[in-house]
Amino acid sequence: STDPGKKPGNRAACFSGGRLRAAIEGLADAYSVEFWFYNTLPITARPITGYIFSRGLEGPEGTPGDDLGISGTSAIDTVPPGRLFFYNGDAAKQVVGKTEVAPETWNHVVLVRDGRRVTVHLNGSAVPEIAGEVDKGYPDGAAQLFIGGRNDNFGNFQGRIAEVSVYDRALTPEEAVRHHAACQLPAGSCSAQDARPRRVPPLVRRGSARPLRAAAPWRRGRCAEWACRRGVRAAPG
Repeated sequence: STDPGKKPGNRAACFSGGRLRAAIEGLADAYSVEFWFYNTLPITARPITGYIFSRGLEGPEGTPGDDLGISGTSAIDTVPPGRLFFYNGDAAKQVVGKTEVAPETWNHVVLVRDGRRVTVHLNGSAVPEIAGEVDKGYPDGAAQLFIGGRNDNFGNFQGRIAEVSVYDRALTPEEAVRHHAACQLPAGSCSAQDARPRRVPPLVRRGSARPLRAAAPWRRGRCAEWACRRGVRAAPG
């Protein structure tokens, strides 16, 4: 169930037409990104409800990239609104999920690219919400990442995003499940109140994980506990 009248205990970045930009040099074609998102826009309000992640060079509309978004009404006859979809550029390939992502719920997503293989795990499910062979939409060595919008600034997200982590390897389905489970929440979306804060010790980057760092009003909360266990800095600082 949802309780949109209550706010999450930990702070999250609020998006309303803007994007968060970052660069991670040396990121190859095996990478993963995970975060929590909370869409506040009705899923039938516009053609694309919003893009929540993109990797690619910043450019004019139509510039290709690896894009993860929430569907709207643009292809309502074939793609129902409110589904996650992965897209690698205009006139290219799109892979669509089956689960409706309801507005005003917190959802955990893990996007994994391993060469041409792309998978997306939603809310602690070991079975991918999206899976397919998709050519990369970004040029070799592209370091630019965008949270809450696309690399061409089209269809940006409206809502909140928190606990972003970027990895320079492909996470396994077991890791996607374990990361969600560490939040001590049941599989599936959760209400805003479910993301309550708890004290965690300082997080230190090590191993093969690379944090996405940017100036944003985030702090570590309950859903960062898995990061503490793995030594990954999940929140920008």
